[in-house]
Formats: sequence, C-alpha cells, structure tokens
Amino acid sequence: VAAHMKAVRASVNVFAYQVGALDVDPPRDLTAENRADAADLIPSPEIGKAGATVRSDLLAGIPDDLARLIVQAARKEGVDPNLMLSIARAENGAFDPTAVSGAGAIGIMQMVPETGAAYGASDLTDPTQNVRASAKFLKVLVDKYANPMLVAAAYNAGEPRVDVRTSLPLIRETADYVTRVVGLYTHAY
Repeated sequence: VAAHMKAVRASVNVFAYQVGALDVDPPRDLTAENRADAADLIPSPEIGKAGATVRSDLLAGIPDDLARLIVQAARKEGVDPNLMLSIARAENGAFDPTAVSGAGAIGIMQMVPETGAAYGASDLTDPTQNVRASAKFLKVLVDKYANPMLVAAAYNAGEPRVDVRTSLPLIRETADYVTRVVGLYTHAY
C-alpha cells in the first residue's frame, strides 16, 4: 500500500424514473484545495447556546440529580445542554459513574484520565468532576468546530484525528458514535 494515496473522482451514471427533466447539481470539486468548510456540514446555531430549552426526551431516564448536574455544567460553560445530554446518553446510557470503557474512558461522560486531568478532574468516578470537566472540554470543541458532527467525532476519537481531514475520522466506531449523538441531538435517532 502506497504511503500517499490520491482520491480519484469517477463519473457515475445515475438513473431516475421521473417525468420531465431531472434537475441535478453539477459534481463538486473534492480536491483538498477546494473542500467546503466542515462547519457547513450541519450548521447549528444552538450548539453554543447555553440557554437552549432542555428537551424532555433527552432527560427521560436520567436520574434527576445527574440531569440537573449535566444541564448546569453545560450552561455554565456555554454549551447547549441538549448536546451534552446527547453525548452523555451515547457514552454511558446506564449513567454509571464507575463505568470504564475498553479504551480506558471513565464515568458518566466517559472521559480518558489525561483529558479529565487537563480539565480539572482528579477523580473521574465522581460525577460532579466528570461532568464539569466534560463540559469544559465540550466548550473547547464547540468553539473550535462549531459543528455537532465534528464535536462528537473529536469527543470520541480525539481532536488530532478530526483535524487531519477536517472531517470525520475513518473509524467505524466513531461513525456509529457520531450517528447516535447527532441523531439524538437533532431528534432523528
């Protein structure tokens, strides 16, 4: 396998059954020099809106004290609480503060110890520290990417993997995770 691979755009015949003319957009230039800003993929004016109305469907099944903690931390850091609740649901649907993933992520928001420590958490099994550190980290991601898809991808796979392509990393687990988070966030999941 070559160290550097070049993407090639192939022409494709598209068939449609429609009476009348088919209105088709011309192909986009997908070269790196002309790629669209990734923030345009899913524009979301709410993503940084801490005062957004919290959706009851995202609160359902979360213990009241934990839901209050997540919403308060999100608002304090200036992140849409619905985004943070969507990530919490995708990360740890059982809301177990002692949960540890195979990758070593810990707690309610499944933070890796290095990231948790960078944002002030010394004990990631403590829900308060875990959620607050996560809210601070999400604020950084929201300010950097301004796109729920890229925020979720960076939260799951790390910023370097998102920054390499200014897009979703080519990791199946991350694609599934982003689908869950964005689906929950946009009512589609």
